[in-house]
Amino acid sequence: MTTASNINNSFFQGLHHQVWRKIIPEGLSEAEVSFLEALFAAEKKLTVLDIMCGYGRHALELGRRGHQVTALDNLDVYIQDIINTAAAEDLPVTADVADVVQAEFPAGNDLVICMGNSFAFFEPHTAQQLLHHTAQSLRTGGKLVINTWTLAEISMKYYKERDWFWAGDFKYITENKFHFFPSRIEAQHTILGPDGQSETRTGIDYMYSMGDMERMLHAAGMHI
Repeated sequence: MTTASNINNSFFQGLHHQVWRKIIPEGLSEAEVSFLEALFAAEKKLTVLDIMCGYGRHALELGRRGHQVTALDNLDVYIQDIINTAAAEDLPVTADVADVVQAEFPAGNDLVICMGNSFAFFEPHTAQQLLHHTAQSLRTGGKLVINTWTLAEISMKYYKERDWFWAGDFKYITENKFHFFPSRIEAQHTILGPDGQSETRTGIDYMYSMGDMERMLHAAGMHI
């Protein structure tokens, strides 16, 4: 899998990290974590696995609310950021660099989350592997929450061949092409920094319909 958010390039990683911190609206992470907590009503503090955790905006907020969190991502720059913050705030959050398809997940999780469109990074066969792997890590009655905006029903409605936006002093440009078999959007992501530096990388987001998601989840022993 190749995506702008998992290319091993220190300059691009650094810019991408800063841009995402600027474009996440204030209060969004807290609202999303409140939604996750509400799924369990008055249950005890949760054991949570955050896969493709990014820079940890959900993992850290969950930790601040007393939940036990394991956060996994394949980018060291993100994981080190989480480790440093968790240590500084004495949070019950552990973080590791890992290929989430191959990693050994801790068992008995109340909740597994895959947020920020990360599920779209995985082509169909790998996505199915990940769902099976995830299902085995959940306790009976546990829940998986996937946050994605590349559902086919959404992506095709809002698809643009070219788009751009400002994130503070950074300009983020995407040029998209839609492909079939498997359905996916291949994009050229360019970040322009305020000092004139820039970097371009190719990203691939695989698209699944709600029907596709239902079939894959059922095959892994889960249901919507």
